Amino acid sequence: MTGYNSRDKKVNSILLWLAMFAFLFGTLAGCSVVPTVAPTTTHFFLLDAVDIVERADKEDDGYSVGIHPVVLPSYLNRPQLVSRIALNELYLSENNRWGEPLKENISRVLFENIKAILENSKVERLPKQGKQPAYAIQVYIDRFERFPDQRIYLDAYWKIGGGDRGELMRSASLISDPVDVAGESATVKSMSELLKQLSIEISASIK
Repeated sequence: MTGYNSRDKKVNSILLWLAMFAFLFGTLAGCSVVPTVAPTTTHFFLLDAVDIVERADKEDDGYSVGIHPVVLPSYLNRPQLVSRIALNELYLSENNRWGEPLKENISRVLFENIKAILENSKVERLPKQGKQPAYAIQVYIDRFERFPDQRIYLDAYWKIGGGDRGELMRSASLISDPVDVAGESATVKSMSELLKQLSIEISASIK
């Protein structure tokens, strides 16, 4: 009888340890479950050339014009859309990005805008081989983002060269546009409009 009780206690002890192990394993497994997180959607944007109403005067026919790639500060030339949330603080939107490098996008839009405005002139991209255009445009952008006052500011200076004639002129443009609607789509649309205004200012100086 004594041997039976001892064996029975040993079996019960083993079963108890197995039950405790199963409980502990189940608890740890439950704790290690990673909750399902909904995927975040990334949106991609492009600046576009917009409808041009202003056209060059007929007396300006026949110009050859070249446009260099725009020069951007490094804080703007990045994949994320950049906005300014304080004087010295920027916000980079990880879920809202440019569909192509911003420098290339702005350069293309300026080229298309100016080509549309100077519709009767030969407008080319620079640099190029062979004969150089009579006018060469270079644009430098210092600021081009949304500010806390809900306006987009485009702060740029630009110069027009004349080949052997050297630099013909240089000027600065500070233009802005209000954005009354929240969201990046409205911001990008306003930025395209500001590039149109800058293109009109530059084209008006080709004489």
